Amino acid sequence: MGERVIIKEIILGSTSKYRKALLEACGVSFRVVASGADEKSINSANIRDLSLERAQLKADFLAPLYPSGLIIGADQTLSFEGQGLEKASSREEAFQNLKRLSGAIHYLHSSICLVSAVAGASKTFGFLTCDVPMRMRNLTDAEITAYLDLGEWQGVVGCYQAENRGSQLFNPPMGDTSAIMGLPQTDLLKLLRSIGINPLLNPSGPWEVEV
Repeated sequence: MGERVIIKEIILGSTSKYRKALLEACGVSFRVVASGADEKSINSANIRDLSLERAQLKADFLAPLYPSGLIIGADQTLSFEGQGLEKASSREEAFQNLKRLSGAIHYLHSSICLVSAVAGASKTFGFLTCDVPMRMRNLTDAEITAYLDLGEWQGVVGCYQAENRGSQLFNPPMGDTSAIMGLPQTDLLKLLRSIGINPLLNPSGPWEVEV
């Protein structure tokens, strides 16, 4: 048996309002702290691996700063035909991205990494990646332009928000909505329970976990 330690708080290392809302819906007490990690410093030819590596980086950055906490690092990447698509920096780039994705299948990779320094050194307690295939219907240029006018393309991977008006860009069925939004709830709750944190029984902590 390993050492038992106490986690006093859960910290979401992301300022995404969508991830915050999804974690709130899980019923667990937490606070949001922006990770200062430079995710652009990590590059990987494997887009799926890149998502998990960035989630790990964000959590590792915060863990020493909150030694009594459990950090949830999260990241999402998009792969299409073996290549990754980042957030668009302009409307024209967003138009071209949606034009490329139109009528094809791409994949969203949403990763989570749980890290804590509660035992004196950073330890990864668990991690996962949820892969969601996204089948976009054939879009006309007029439809892409109309969607871009809504502004949902800004600051999001893939240049769309499938949980909002962007749902009109896709053919059903779509996958796990929470994973599409960047924080797969069911998988996260399972991961938390596996290390001894059950929000249904104890939503606010402290929690005893094994190192």
